[in-house]
Amino acid sequence: MVGCLGAAQGAAAQSPDSKFIKNVDELLSKTRVAMLHSAYDLALEYAQSAMREAKEIAYQRGEVQAYDALAELMLQMGRSADMNEYDAQLVPLAQYLRDTSFWANGLNRQGIYLMENGRPKVAEQRFLEALNLGLEKRQTPKTAEIYSNLGSNNLAVGNNEKAMEWFFKALRLYEKHQQLKGMGETFSNISSVFYLMRNIDDAIQFQRKSIEVRKAINDEAGLVITHVNIGQLYILKNDFPLALSHLQQAVYHADNLNNANLQASAYAGMGTYYSRNNVLDTALQWHARAIRIFEDLNNKTQLSRLYVSTGSLAHRTGDSLQATKYFHKALDLALSLKNKENIANANLHLSRFYEDHHDMATAFSYYKVHRNYRDSIATQSAMAAIEEVRTEYETEKKEAQIAQLTSGQQIKQLQIEKQNALLAGNLLEARQNELRIKQQEEALERQTLIAQNTAQQLQLNKQEKELQNRQLKNSRNLRNAILAGMLILVVIGYFLFNRYQLKRTIRNQQHLLDIRNHIAKDLHDEIGSTLTSIKILSDVSGKKLKDDQGKISTYLQQIATQSALAQQGMSDIVWAVKPDNDKLESMQIRMREYVAQTLEPTAITVKWLLDARSANITLNMERRRDFLLIFKEAINNVAKHARASEVIIRLLHKPHHVVLSVEDNGQGFDINGRRTSSGLANMRKRAQTLGGKLDIDTGSQGTSIKLILPLEQQ
Repeated sequence: MVGCLGAAQGAAAQSPDSKFIKNVDELLSKTRVAMLHSAYDLALEYAQSAMREAKEIAYQRGEVQAYDALAELMLQMGRSADMNEYDAQLVPLAQYLRDTSFWANGLNRQGIYLMENGRPKVAEQRFLEALNLGLEKRQTPKTAEIYSNLGSNNLAVGNNEKAMEWFFKALRLYEKHQQLKGMGETFSNISSVFYLMRNIDDAIQFQRKSIEVRKAINDEAGLVITHVNIGQLYILKNDFPLALSHLQQAVYHADNLNNANLQASAYAGMGTYYSRNNVLDTALQWHARAIRIFEDLNNKTQLSRLYVSTGSLAHRTGDSLQATKYFHKALDLALSLKNKENIANANLHLSRFYEDHHDMATAFSYYKVHRNYRDSIATQSAMAAIEEVRTEYETEKKEAQIAQLTSGQQIKQLQIEKQNALLAGNLLEARQNELRIKQQEEALERQTLIAQNTAQQLQLNKQEKELQNRQLKNSRNLRNAILAGMLILVVIGYFLFNRYQLKRTIRNQQHLLDIRNHIAKDLHDEIGSTLTSIKILSDVSGKKLKDDQGKISTYLQQIATQSALAQQGMSDIVWAVKPDNDKLESMQIRMREYVAQTLEPTAITVKWLLDARSANITLNMERRRDFLLIFKEAINNVAKHARASEVIIRLLHKPHHVVLSVEDNGQGFDINGRRTSSGLANMRKRAQTLGGKLDIDTGSQGTSIKLILPLEQQ
């Protein structure tokens, strides 16, 4: 009785656990169905419920499955950070339970997270660890998925040749298992490699294959990506109606799924379409919507591309500040991700931006970085290797089809042989043997033809590779020739610039020599003659000192006058030489000082009419000295000869010249009469030296002297 009672109690204790386990399994099953139909919110609700209940009953295998479902769901929704948190819980638990299937799933997704966050080497380690958990040996669809992720990882770092090898390896395995969803995704990935190698036609061909497969299985999420990709390819082909049709379908499917990651991709594609059609405001609106979503999801890879596109739009609208902001954000993200394609693209757009702003040095520095990255990911040899991978895949596929066809023919032939054997006996068997011999001959001939075809194909591939290598060599030779030409031009430019500098130095030295000669001439002509006069007067005064005391004061007065003139002449020369006095503003001050010294003692009223605009006019040393001497001669004539009561001095600024006029109301003079001084002649000569014109108008009402001085071109 005791034993029976104990057994009954044990059964009663186990039944609630079994019931709860069954409930957890049902929730996980509902999660998978909801994910299959892209009902992400419902799937999330089921998975979270399964996780809670599994933890409550300590159902660790249920926890592992719930973590796996939640992480996979976050991957499909584009929430990579949340996915990584779930996988961080999943991997150690699956490892503890020795469940290699979920352990491999977690490692695979960790590799995806590391790849998207710029750690390709560690990502590759995670993918290979997942394969080593039995997947490489079993060759399952999950193996193909990891092969595809290894291809994407190589694509992110610009190793297009290796990426294509992994993608075709995945495609073979998907085809073997008839996994249409994986085939559709891989066709799209292969298209991306051809796009990066600038082979647009083949890229479109593989995107069409992807659409065909994904439509067949109603893979709505996959169709969003494929429609976006082929839409952008048609934009590159300038087939805008087809591009818009595919992009609109992408937006429709993404909105229908309410998947933020897919919506952002579709919106970015629409922005590209309107950008290429110069509808810039609409393009910016689509890009802004996409950026907000990708920033919320922290999708750095997509943001590094989208920031470049948005920066380009800002540049085209004239918003340089926003353009440089987005370009540098894109470059920083691409560098952190080590994504060569995005780094090259960001540097190219920065180069174009600074070129448009005429900052050629900065533009060239960014362009050099762009070329370095482009050369490392887009070479002719890589394209040839990719074509070899593709040819190998297509050859294997055709051989498999031929083998399948041959097997079918053999089965059909055996059925015929069986019927004939029943009807015709030994005679038919003899004929049957003949048929077998003939069939073997045909098979041998077919194999020979296949071998010849394969040899021809290999020969053709070899010739194409040699042609591509020659083209690459020619391209390098052309590049080297261009660089050599540029170097020669730089050297020639350097020598021409040095020659120009030398000529300018010689010209400046000659100019300084001319200035020195001019100063020496002025000192000799003016100061020398004055000092000579002073010497003569001093000698005469010495001789008359005893004979005629009355004339001594007259001679001394003349000596004082001549000394003052010498001092004034020296002051004028020093004033003209100083570069601080090159503006007419300083000239006006000098003119006022001279008028004050000369006319104020004579009680002549002076009116100044000065144009304020003339103050900033610049005259060189020779021009300002000649200008001042003409003015002083005019004022000196008024003081000595005019007997005027009023003088009007005008200095006017005209568009291409300056006008100086000195007018008095004195008695005038005969302009044609003979005179002892050479003042008027000197004034005309100086005006001619200045390239100007001197007009003198005199009569009983007074005298007007007008100088028209052309301005030098600045």
